[in-house]
Amino acid sequence: MLEITPASTSDAIRKTWTFSVWFKIGNLGAEAGRRRILFPRTDGSNYADMWLETDDTFSFNDYQSGTQFNFVTTQVFRDTGAWYHLVIAMDTTQAVEANRTKIYLNGTQITDFGTETYPAQDTVTMYNSDSLTRIGNNDGSTYFDGYFAQIAMVTASQLAPTSFGEFNSDSPTIWQPIDISGLTFGTNGYFLDFADSAALGDDVSGNGNDWTPSGLAAVDQCLDSPTNNFATLNLAQNYYDPGVFTQGNCTLTTAGGVGMYSFRTTTLGMSKSKWYMEFRKTTGDTNAQWGYASEYPTANNNYCGEVAGNYGLYGANGFLYTNASAVSSGWGTMSTGYVMLAIDLDNNFIYFGTNGTWLKSGDPTSGPTGTGGESITAASASTIGHYFFAMGDFSNTSGYVYECNFGNGSF
Repeated sequence: MLEITPASTSDAIRKTWTFSVWFKIGNLGAEAGRRRILFPRTDGSNYADMWLETDDTFSFNDYQSGTQFNFVTTQVFRDTGAWYHLVIAMDTTQAVEANRTKIYLNGTQITDFGTETYPAQDTVTMYNSDSLTRIGNNDGSTYFDGYFAQIAMVTASQLAPTSFGEFNSDSPTIWQPIDISGLTFGTNGYFLDFADSAALGDDVSGNGNDWTPSGLAAVDQCLDSPTNNFATLNLAQNYYDPGVFTQGNCTLTTAGGVGMYSFRTTTLGMSKSKWYMEFRKTTGDTNAQWGYASEYPTANNNYCGEVAGNYGLYGANGFLYTNASAVSSGWGTMSTGYVMLAIDLDNNFIYFGTNGTWLKSGDPTSGPTGTGGESITAASASTIGHYFFAMGDFSNTSGYVYECNFGNGSF
């Protein structure tokens, strides 16, 4: 989390302000809990909150010895593979009630609410007060699970979302960030770009309103962003034998019970070009499996290579399987360190390696078909039309930890 106690405040900047945040969700629902985005608090009778609820709706409120305003969307936020952009634009001085609070998602105003209680005219909100304010947490126990990018507060102005983003000119349904460094952020305003891994709370607005990180390390900074969206493990594929996803859905901890036989895939699929990822067993045994999937699991005993069109390397015996049959051997068993996976969908070959060395004297960069690879069916010939990186565990033990690095991982 990040926290700050503002040094100065005024009624004017607490009445009129605009908050902008880009975020990508990790876990969902009751398992994730209430995921706080912004939380200023004086005490149990005076606080305000922006959060994703346990039913995955978005809630925004202000409570000062009684409710000042309260909004809960009917829309749910359940896409763990995409970035969202949220803008809250406040001006309680407005005479028209509906103009005092405007909430935008990906450039479009939200107008459908399950709860819709507007502030009275000239309400002085808790936001931009001199109270302790946190990002990603409320009281030290409930943390936001996922990713943040480009968080900004502009005071004394009620801005439109076009001050922070725009629709892509080539793909007009895609909402993307713009350079906001030229905005006038105002007193207590800030712009957190998270560019400095040694000081993730740095305010680059010029105001010097730096936030103090807590529980964050340099590795918590990643390249995953609204303009360069990286794959993570797909929460929807955590269905048949659910484990626990953490670290932005790049770490899986086994739950045991019926075992981890069913594999997990990535959120982003691949149909052409060349791709690479890494996989690490933090704690576990040789029953890890990893590979390439062009079909989804349909039962809790589907290991990756059991499903037709999938290729799964089983760490216990070094055999590569597809359609439940061994297509090749001699790949080596799962050991300490990390596993490398590369896929060439221009020439339809896959490669495996460990700890910086490609297995079978492989080299995916040595010409059109490389060396030491295994030929695969073209993605276009599969039911899905894409390959996904895949991983799982074929044991019956809880507490095994596996990490994935798609360029934005935890190692």
